Amino acid sequence: MKHSIRQRVLDPVTGLKVTKIEQVNGELGSGLYDRNDKEFFEGDRVKLGSQVFVVEFTNGHFGLTDDDSDWHDLDLCTHGEIVGHVDD
Repeated sequence: MKHSIRQRVLDPVTGLKVTKIEQVNGELGSGLYDRNDKEFFEGDRVKLGSQVFVVEFTNGHFGLTDDDSDWHDLDLCTHGEIVGHVDD
């Protein structure tokens, strides 16, 4: 997943503060864990019962989406199990 990172750094030539923005490929960690104590990361596939969902970060928070693009709050799904990643 592409994310923009903003850093405030000192320009080595002028010594003035400047804002540097770069895009990086990475996955955001949620700080929440599944029933096996594995942290949920953006793009993980999570199995709940017989359904598999994907962890997404949208509008400032984490959630799960299914095949119908229905949104489910990630906080309610910590009893699920990570079974893979979308890039696998």
